[in-house]
Amino acid sequence: MSGPLPPPPNQRRTGRAPASHHPSSLLSDQENNSLFGLLGKKCVTLATAVVQVYLAQNGNKWQKRCTGVCCFVKDNPNRSYYIRVYSIRNESKLWEQELYNQFKYSTPRPYFHTFDTDKCRAGLNFASENEAMKFKNVIEDKIRNRQDKRGTTSLSLCGSN
Repeated sequence: MSGPLPPPPNQRRTGRAPASHHPSSLLSDQENNSLFGLLGKKCVTLATAVVQVYLAQNGNKWQKRCTGVCCFVKDNPNRSYYIRVYSIRNESKLWEQELYNQFKYSTPRPYFHTFDTDKCRAGLNFASENEAMKFKNVIEDKIRNRQDKRGTTSLSLCGSN
C-alpha cells in the first residue's frame, strides 16, 4: 500500500479553515462565550452587536420589540443566514429574520439599520456605531456574494450616507 490514507468519512476537506465567531466589543469574554453557546451546533456568528429591535407594524410608527445581542448567523444545518437577537441573561433567542432572496438592507443612519420581514418593517438601533458599521459591512458583503453566485441583482443594498 502506498500514498496517503484518505481522511475519515466524517472529515471532509474543504480547503478552508473553520469559521470563528466574531464577538461584540461591548460584552465581556464570558458574555460573548455564553452567546456563542446559544447559537447552536454548526452555527457561527459573522458579526455581533448590542441592539434594540424596533418593528413598524402596518406602516405605523416604530415600536421597541426587544433589547439584546444581535448576531448575523451562518446556520450551516439550515444552509442559510439569519439576523438573530439573543438575551444572554435569559439564555434565549428573542427574535430572528432569515435573509431571503429579495432581502434589502438599508442604513438610514449610521446607528439605525432597517429591512423588511415577512410581516413588517424592522429596525436595529445599535448601541455602538462601530459595531453597526461592522455589522453592515458583513451583511452587505454576504448580499453581494449571493448576487455574484446567482448572477442576479435580486438582493439589494440600500443607500447609506
